[in-house]
Amino acid sequence: MTSPARVERSGRAVPSIVFLVAIVGGVFALLLVLIVAGVGGQHGSFSQGSFGEVERAMQDRGLHICETEDVPDGQANQAVESKRYDVAFDCASGDDAQVVVDNFASRENRDAALRNFEVLVRPRGNGVTYSYKSFVIYVAGQSDNSTQDRINDALRRLGAQ
Repeated sequence: MTSPARVERSGRAVPSIVFLVAIVGGVFALLLVLIVAGVGGQHGSFSQGSFGEVERAMQDRGLHICETEDVPDGQANQAVESKRYDVAFDCASGDDAQVVVDNFASRENRDAALRNFEVLVRPRGNGVTYSYKSFVIYVAGQSDNSTQDRINDALRRLGAQ
């Protein structure tokens, strides 16, 4: 007869705690693999992009670029150059969204910056990050939903991930 703390396996009694530890260990190992694959993975293809592509994508969806600020040395770490855009349906409305586009020289630098943005932009309602070619694109979350939705749609149609 087996005690309640033991399980009968193949004619031998094995402590239940051994099975519990094995199951928990397996779950943690699986989670670790998923986290490393998801966070450490590559974020889309890498090729040199142009700021004009991003600008046209937003304009093609009926948005206006109300203001542009060039940051020639790059705003994000390792960015070679950046641009900040104020984007809206109507520039006079004051309901514009800020879109920051950082350009990188390598996939590794772009993906590292994207991981940093994904960790730093919390809570999630404060912004969305995308990768597109050599860019990390950050859309700040302070504008109205229709502007945000249109920007997100424009970037998705462009091929941003």
